[in-house]
Order: sequence, then structure tokens, then C-alpha cells
Amino acid sequence: MEEKFSPKPEAKKRTEWVRYGLYTLGVFSALLLLLVVFNVLIMPWYVGLNDSVRVPDVVNKGLVEATTAIESRGLYVQVSGNYFHKTIPAGRVISQLPYPNSEVKEGRRIYLAVSKGQETLRMPSLRGMTLREARIILMKSGLELDEVEYEYNDSVRANLIAMQNIPGDKAVSTGQKVNIVVSLGPEVVYVTMPDLFGLPLETAEQTLMSKGLVLGMITTTKNETFLSNTVVEQIPASGDSVATGTRIDLTITR
Repeated sequence: MEEKFSPKPEAKKRTEWVRYGLYTLGVFSALLLLLVVFNVLIMPWYVGLNDSVRVPDVVNKGLVEATTAIESRGLYVQVSGNYFHKTIPAGRVISQLPYPNSEVKEGRRIYLAVSKGQETLRMPSLRGMTLREARIILMKSGLELDEVEYEYNDSVRANLIAMQNIPGDKAVSTGQKVNIVVSLGPEVVYVTMPDLFGLPLETAEQTLMSKGLVLGMITTTKNETFLSNTVVEQIPASGDSVATGTRIDLTITR
């Protein structure tokens, strides 16, 4: 009678572990395969459901024109802010985000920074200031001193500003250059001192005025030869070269 073979318990247990390992490996391999298929096929397909578009370049364009160009591609506009700009006129686009020619999905918002134009301020009045004071005022105001000229001026003291090419309180842009004229004071003109000897005081004063000279101190003296109020002495003397505006002192008879 034949004896049936019965596997030993250790061999049977080892066989079950092998089967379990193969099962686990199969499940892991299946999950890995699904993950690869998802990333390679399903996700690109899902992402590609909405078509991508290229963002137009709208920098330096007017806001209306920029909005039309953006919305025509299925995108939306949002103004992120308005800012002063030295070169881009008011109402035009300074910058955009996403950047020009970027690939984005339809329906994406495009953020635009819009120019308010150049920042303006009021021109300070510089008349009567020294050159140093004017430089400081202009620098603090964001302005710039350009050309400086010097001229004689009868109403403004020497070394003070008499004129500026941009009137005070006028609206100007930052960085504006300003030209000024600094006074040299009244122009000095020399004349020859007239001879006043023997002239009545009134006539002598009129003669001085006609030469641009001024009557100074009057001293009286007793004199039997001339009538009262007659000039008998003058300082400076006749024939001297004197500047206009000089005071002339006279001695007259009582």
C-alpha cells in the first residue's frame, strides 16, 4: 500500500509567504502603473481642457487699447495701481503681470500699472534770494538750477536774484531746470562834476539832478560879494569824475 506525501509545515509556511510577497508586489506595480498613466496621460489631458493663450504686450498703450487687446484673447484686466512716471504719459500702461508673451490659461487676470504722468509741483519764487539759498530751495523741491546770468539792476541789490525764467507758483514737473539772473546792483556811470560856483542854490540843484547827482550837505557862510543863497564852494571840485548818485556838498552865502 503506497504512503501519501504530506508537505512539512515549514515548507507550507514558506510557500504562503512567497504568495503574499508576489501579491503585494503585484498590487504595488499596479498602483505605480496607474500613477504613471495619471501623470503622463490623464493630467495633461485635464490641464489641456482649457486652451492656453499668449499675453499681448500692452506696455505704453492707452488703457482702453490695452483692455481691448487683452480681453480679445479671453483674458481679464485688473488695474493694480496708478503711479507717477517721468516719461510715460498719463493713462498709459507702465508695466503688466504676467509679462508680455507669457503663456497663460484663458480667463487669467492680467494686472496693469497705469501712469499718472509726471509729478507736478509749484515753482518757488527766487527773487531776492542769494544764489546759495536758491540752490538749496530748488534741490529740496526736486528742481535743478541751470543757467546763471549777471546783470545790472537798479531795484535789486547786488548778489541777489533779480529774475527767473519760470514764474513763481507756476506748475512744473520734477527735475525742471531753472535759469536765473543775479543782480550786479545799479550800473555805475561816471560824469564830470559841473562848475556850480556863482549859481543860485536852486539852479545848482537842478544842474546836479540833470547829471544824475544828488544835493548833499549845505553849509552857509557870510559873504558881502554875492547875493544870498549863492554857491561859493563845492565838494567834489569842478571837473572831477564822479559816479552818478554821488552826494555833492555845497557852501552858500547867507
